[in-house]
Amino acid sequence: PQVLGCRFEENIEPSLAKLQKRLGLSEAQLRKVVVGAPALLGYNFENNIEPSLVKLQERLDLNSTQLQKIIVGAPRMIGYSFETTIGPSLAKLQNRLELSDAQLRKVAVRAPVVLSLNFENNLEPSLAKLQKRLNLSKEQLQRIVVQHPAVLSLSFEVNIEPSLAKLQKRLDLSEM
Repeated sequence: PQVLGCRFEENIEPSLAKLQKRLGLSEAQLRKVVVGAPALLGYNFENNIEPSLVKLQERLDLNSTQLQKIIVGAPRMIGYSFETTIGPSLAKLQNRLELSDAQLRKVAVRAPVVLSLNFENNLEPSLAKLQKRLNLSKEQLQRIVVQHPAVLSLSFEVNIEPSLAKLQKRLDLSEM
């Protein structure tokens, strides 16, 4: 709805062109970003989009290819506040798992959707349940998350627990 009040040639096209150039996006990638986050059509590139990209790139020390992969993989995060949403979640995740900056970057690039998840409501409960269910040390949990960060985007109750229970039953394993 906000985009309906914008003039295409004066507002939307310039922002799309700047976003495409800034991230080195193909037409297909640009389309994926816009379809994934249509609200960005109403954002001003200089005031809204570019500052978020800069902060994310600086915080994770991303090269341009890594930044592109993150935005194409999780375009909605362009609309999230770095200061109140993304930055604090990154800091809490890094602290919780004692991740190095390189490990945090690896998690973000491999599973960009993790950056759009709230730490308290999504990430911490998933980490705690996974750690408890598999009786993992902090180091073991860290290794799983760094190697398979998409596990953080899965629902523990809907995806992880049923799979573990079925595997446990199928292989006749004692408590995992």
